[in-house]
Amino acid sequence: MFLWNFITALLTGTAVCAWAGYYSDKLPEISAVLGGGGVLVWATMAFMVVGQERQDAFRGWVVAKIIGQRAFTLFLLIACLGLMVIANFLASVEVSSVAEEGGHSVSIYRLGVNPPEKPARLDPAQPVRSVVWTSWFSPTTIVIKVPGYPQKFASVAPFHRVAVFVPASLRIPVLLFRPTQLLADVVKDQSMKLELQDEHGSRLAEPVPFDGDAILTGGDDEINIPSELEEKWRNEVARRPDLLGRWRTPIAPKELARLQPAEKQTILARILLANNQPSDPKCPSAKVVVNTLRSNRPFLQEVVLDVCR
Repeated sequence: MFLWNFITALLTGTAVCAWAGYYSDKLPEISAVLGGGGVLVWATMAFMVVGQERQDAFRGWVVAKIIGQRAFTLFLLIACLGLMVIANFLASVEVSSVAEEGGHSVSIYRLGVNPPEKPARLDPAQPVRSVVWTSWFSPTTIVIKVPGYPQKFASVAPFHRVAVFVPASLRIPVLLFRPTQLLADVVKDQSMKLELQDEHGSRLAEPVPFDGDAILTGGDDEINIPSELEEKWRNEVARRPDLLGRWRTPIAPKELARLQPAEKQTILARILLANNQPSDPKCPSAKVVVNTLRSNRPFLQEVVLDVCR
């Protein structure tokens, strides 16, 4: 009985440490808990002041009264079953950064809840892992947010570790719909909306309010605007600093946050009136083909909206 219980306890502890080392970054803390949280260290030091005969007597008592008992076997059985059940509701996300990127902050949270107040520090030499609750029947959708990049959405199932690499995994097409100076003046305070359709005329998302601000799809307002794009805008509206300010701080409506178009996809943009009818049914405000992502090309693509002529 003693040998069975001892081997079972040893294998259980090893399995827990292996799981923690692969799925989380809390292995030192978990190892400390399995090691008695320092109690065993103090016990070892205490044993040094007693004689060998008393040490042998105590070890014999532990073997006979604890490890060698059927109650301890039952405890191990319940612990193993409990750990197996819990493991079937756990998964993790691992975020790594290449050396050339330097340090970042990263937030990992469930879709539909607020992001953590303090993002985790992401260094090239140390990936960030986050354990999440999930299930086989309803995998949890996780949001991975690194400032300056689009949000990454990942569905995680039990016993899976989703790997995210910065910046490769975060380079997804992001569209920035920006009105011309004329269109911005036309739609101001007119309660109009922007509707996005695919090439077959099907809506890609619910229409969003549009009053002349720049609008982002597939991201949030923390995405960096390329400096060359800002310089282009500065030259275009040199006498309208109000417009430049609205374009440099685009709006990221929640209706478009998860709209991440595919490469080479054709998208039509239409301006809708207050009654959700197109301002000009025969003329879209813009038609764009999503760029193919390349390492030397920004993932953010500008789409200019203009009045129908």
